[in-house]
Amino acid sequence: MQLKESKASGRIYELEKETERAETGKQSIELKLAKLNQERKNLSVEMNRMNPELLKLKDSINKRSSYIAELEKRINEIVDRIYKDSGPSAEQGAEVKAVTGQSAYEICKWKEDIREWKLKSDGCEQEAEEWKEKASNARTNISKLVRLTSSGLNGSLLQDKHKEKHDTEFKQKFDALVSEIERAARNLKALDRYESPRKKERAVSEEFDLARKDEKEVADKHNAVKQRRE
Repeated sequence: MQLKESKASGRIYELEKETERAETGKQSIELKLAKLNQERKNLSVEMNRMNPELLKLKDSINKRSSYIAELEKRINEIVDRIYKDSGPSAEQGAEVKAVTGQSAYEICKWKEDIREWKLKSDGCEQEAEEWKEKASNARTNISKLVRLTSSGLNGSLLQDKHKEKHDTEFKQKFDALVSEIERAARNLKALDRYESPRKKERAVSEEFDLARKDEKEVADKHNAVKQRRE
C-alpha cells in the first residue's frame, strides 16, 4: 500500500513539474508573440507612411521615362536637321552617321538600363557611376558629331549666329537628357530604401506565424498534462 502511494506521489510530482515547464514555455511564447505583434504593427504604420511617398516616386520615374523618350525624339530631329542643312561630303557624311548611330545606341542602352533598374535595385550606386562614364563618352561623341557637321556646313550655315543656334540647341537638349537620366538613377536608388521595410515586415510575419505554431504545440502539451492529472 505504501509502495503504491509512494509511486503515486512520485508520479504526481513529475506531472506538476511538467505542468510548470509547460506554463513557463507558454508564458515565454506569449511574450514573444506580443513583442512580434507590436513590431508588426509598427512596421505597418511605417509602411502606411511610406506608401504615398513610394507611389509619388514611381509616378515621377514613369514621367521622367516618358520625358527621356521625348528628348530622344527631339535630339534625333535636331541631328536630322543639322545633317540635312549641312550638306557634308560623302566621307564626312559617313563619319556623321557613324557618330550619330553610336549616340543613338547609347541612348537606347540607357533606356534599357532604366527598365532593368526597376526590376532590381541592388548595385545602384555602382551602376550610377557607370552611367556617368557613359554620359561622358556620349558627350565626347556628340561634340565630335557637332565638329564634323560644322566642318561640312555650306556658306549660309557658316554664319556665326546660325551655327551657334544649332550647336547650342543640340547641346542643351543632350545635357537635359543626361541630367534626367542621372536624376532617375538617384531616385531608383531611393526606391531600394523603401523596399527594405517590406522585406523586414515579411520576415516578422513569418516569425510571428512560427511563434503561433509553437504556442499551439505548448498549449496542446499543457492540456494533455492536465487531462492526465485528472
